[in-house]
Amino acid sequence: MTLNDFYQQLAIPDSCQLQQRIYKKQLFSNVAFSKSDQKRINEQIDTLALRYSLSPETINISRYEDPQREYLEIALLQITLKKPTNTDKQPTKLAELIQKAIPYPTILVFVRESQIAISLAHKRINLADSSKLTLERSFDTGWLDLSQLTLNQQAFLADFALPRCSFINFYQCYQDLVRRVVALNCADLTGHYTLTKDTESERQTRLDQLRSHQQQVSLLRAELKQETRFNHKVELNMQIKRLDQQIQTLKTQL
Repeated sequence: MTLNDFYQQLAIPDSCQLQQRIYKKQLFSNVAFSKSDQKRINEQIDTLALRYSLSPETINISRYEDPQREYLEIALLQITLKKPTNTDKQPTKLAELIQKAIPYPTILVFVRESQIAISLAHKRINLADSSKLTLERSFDTGWLDLSQLTLNQQAFLADFALPRCSFINFYQCYQDLVRRVVALNCADLTGHYTLTKDTESERQTRLDQLRSHQQQVSLLRAELKQETRFNHKVELNMQIKRLDQQIQTLKTQL
């Protein structure tokens, strides 16, 4: 698969296409970034382009507003990274910075050579300043090598297409895209990509719990290797066993 194949598979109508260049100084004008964050953006990003803008004027999807959220449109922004960027390092922090700088729901597509990484983020109205949005939760795919996709990644990209999402309003449409990113991250642990009837929040919560348990197990196993007292070894083994059981239960629920 190529980058063009990826965009074709997204199946966003031509009416939404923009191909508009965005300059880094535009990001800096929206948010008061620290010097280190500005340095990260300048050193890692080559170009930014607003490739698509989904609005009621360009696609038959309605706006969504409630006291906490405004989903009036959805933008797709492509971020091409500079060389040499470490492709093993996920662009999570960079995604968070850009999401904070864009005051509406956005699909970020990071590009480096044959790799892409997709980032989405739910945003809510800032209670202290209703004219601003606050980043609520980010959802990231990590790097996907388009030249050698796994079966789960192929299933995800086939499913990550606009026609497969709700057209009721932009909030439900964006939620459906997020559900697919969460499903991909669950597939890394379950071994298969599948959507469930759960909301993305419910499934993500279980995924977070599972990852937390796995981290605890790793720490306990490291502690066990250093432990010399028999009774403490027994207790550590019991804790590991309990966590392993919880991990297996959570995997069945993903």
